[in-house]
Amino acid sequence: MTTQARKPTIDLDLQRIASDLFGSGMWLVVAALVVTYFSTYAIMAEGPWNTDQDGHGPFILIVALLAFLIRYPAIAAVPKPDRIVWEGWALLVASLTVFAIGSSQEILLFDSGSQIPVAAALVLIFRGWAGLKAAWFPIFFLIFSVPLPGWLIDGATLPLKVMLSDQVVELLYNAGYEIAQNGVILYIGQYQLLVKDACVGLNSMHSLAAVGVLYIYLIKPQSWLHTALLVLFILPAAYAANVLRVIILVLITFYLGDEAGQGFLHDFAGIVMFASALLLFFLFDNLIFGGMRWIQSRKKAA
Repeated sequence: MTTQARKPTIDLDLQRIASDLFGSGMWLVVAALVVTYFSTYAIMAEGPWNTDQDGHGPFILIVALLAFLIRYPAIAAVPKPDRIVWEGWALLVASLTVFAIGSSQEILLFDSGSQIPVAAALVLIFRGWAGLKAAWFPIFFLIFSVPLPGWLIDGATLPLKVMLSDQVVELLYNAGYEIAQNGVILYIGQYQLLVKDACVGLNSMHSLAAVGVLYIYLIKPQSWLHTALLVLFILPAAYAANVLRVIILVLITFYLGDEAGQGFLHDFAGIVMFASALLLFFLFDNLIFGGMRWIQSRKKAA
């Protein structure tokens, strides 16, 4: 048996999707969901999505929507259940209850997080468990659009910042730069830099993990071992990308000044972080895939 990476295929027939939605009356459900969660998205657009920490939220929604549209032919091909799917209705009632609690009590985790089980419940009701299996990725991917709770961020961010600061100082010092630190404050030249939560917080790891999950989904590994190794590589790759981002910001500040480090080039460093994470996934994936093919060729030769 040979291991081959299956290229993602895109079958995006918007005319067919629109016809199915309007023909089946599903557009009413879609419209109801838009109205229900409009205030939620407005709150997140003015709050978490307007920050460095959770600015990836709209991107996640767009990717999830595109993934759903691409998977729609497979979802629509699933026969409608020949019975009432009570599990779906129960999940829908429970999810809307969580939404109501989150909306009334201003608990954004409940408010925005409820969209995930609501989407799963609707697919269950209209297409059953087989439909939910076909639609699992766009629904699961919505997890990355939900802002993480403050208590979790605060508990995990400080140790990450300290560890990353130590790593950056050690790498730059070994490269010949006169750099020192006091906790998460770095001193280089005449500048003093604070490693902020946005640079290496749990939110940053959260968004980079989304990149890793999307990459794994798109390449569709043919082996469970291949998939498991890529999943295990997500957090190390995210951490390495964060280290690179902070190093870039330190060097930009050192050579071009504080204004450059905090301005456009700061955002550019964020782009580099995501690009480097994707590159690391690509290199690691090819290392694994190439290794598997070499092992299989050796087995055949033997």
